[in-house]
Amino acid sequence: MPTRDQYLATTEWLAANLTQPNLRVLECTVFLRPREDGKPGYAVVPGREEWAAGHIPGAGFAVRARVAEALAAGGPAAKLIFTAPDGVLAKLAAAEAGALALGGGTAAWRAAGGEITSRPIRWSTRARRSGA
Repeated sequence: MPTRDQYLATTEWLAANLTQPNLRVLECTVFLRPREDGKPGYAVVPGREEWAAGHIPGAGFAVRARVAEALAAGGPAAKLIFTAPDGVLAKLAAAEAGALALGGGTAAWRAAGGEITSRPIRWSTRARRSGA
């Protein structure tokens, strides 16, 4: 039976392997925010602006529904690692894609002294805003 840890990448492993050409890191952050139109409920808002302000070097951005598009834009990847601020959304995306999640997310990466950059990358997707 698989163990929980085999689906998590550690910050140490990611730091040692971040420059590997067959590795793709995708941030998949979304937020639930009150609707701007005054109607009850929430809107699902992609976290692309937060990603653009600072992310793991080489990490792309995609909402979970557009992961396949992001991967196609980046070329084949032998290893796919999802991240999100605290890692929770990353675990959901990783489970759906049969990939790994960064344990503790980007917060753990920062706490471990990992570099954060605002440099854009070419293989990320544009996320559309959608109401919920």
